[in-house]
Amino acid sequence: RLAPMQLPALGAELTLVLCGASQKVEERLLYETSYWLELIRYPRVFPPPLRLKLLLAGREVRRHGEERVWSPRVRSACFCGGVSDALAAHGCEPATAVLVGYNTGCGSGIEDVMVGWAPDLRAALLRGFLGFFTCANDYSDLRGELALHELLGANVVLPASRSAFPAMVVTREPARTGADGREAVHWSRSSSFLYAVRGLTPAGA
Repeated sequence: RLAPMQLPALGAELTLVLCGASQKVEERLLYETSYWLELIRYPRVFPPPLRLKLLLAGREVRRHGEERVWSPRVRSACFCGGVSDALAAHGCEPATAVLVGYNTGCGSGIEDVMVGWAPDLRAALLRGFLGFFTCANDYSDLRGELALHELLGANVVLPASRSAFPAMVVTREPARTGADGREAVHWSRSSSFLYAVRGLTPAGA
């Protein structure tokens, strides 16, 4: 089991860095729903008056530089660019920030994608950030990500296991219709598996 994380002092702020965030997913959920506000409804996880900052970091984020306060305990910031640049721009430190990557595809087997993620992941590991990652499946995604983290020397602090909160992603394409004239709808699983890394193994260091 993962040892409990030492949260910042009550009244301080914990930053959740949403790695690989995009306009279509994390950003849309933030601006069009109350999805992320659910986080503060669980006092055992985020005890009040601990405050949360949601930092959406990814090359597909649209509202770069925009910050907004959603409640007395939740605020957000958007950063279009790599995770390392986002961490530096917002002064994130391992003691007060946690990285979260939802179905990033960083181990998808697509060379350009994996090479693109590697420097940011390695930099975060070198600094000792705790990072949680979810994967859609246990073949290409999970195996690829674990292989990439092993190559980077990551210390796995939470072995991969089935996520307690798997989801289904639905994509609607109003401009496209099927043979029956209905709107084209596609779906896929997401966040089926979860694992966490922090720092480097002795060999990785």
